Amino acid sequence: QHITSSFRRNSHLRVLRLAMKSSLQLLQEQLAPSGVLRAAINLSNPLLIKTKKTLTGVSPSLAEEIASRLQVPLQMVEYDHPDHICASLEDGSRPWDIGE
Repeated sequence: QHITSSFRRNSHLRVLRLAMKSSLQLLQEQLAPSGVLRAAINLSNPLLIKTKKTLTGVSPSLAEEIASRLQVPLQMVEYDHPDHICASLEDGSRPWDIGE
């Protein structure tokens, strides 16, 4: 009885780990298809960017946390104005995966 329940519990843990890994891989494929999370950062918003030199603030911190949870490297793509982020969507260039 004890061996059977222990085996069953270990089987459930293996399935759970596999499901979690699959979920992570799915998120990586959707949010960072190149294997690097590319985050569009709007430098003109002082509420989101504290210093431009080292990129600190809400937006960079959020991008860092998402990349960390996805277990992928982060590349911040800097824009001087939010219109430039939108323009990259319109012209199809979009060199980023997530934007603020």
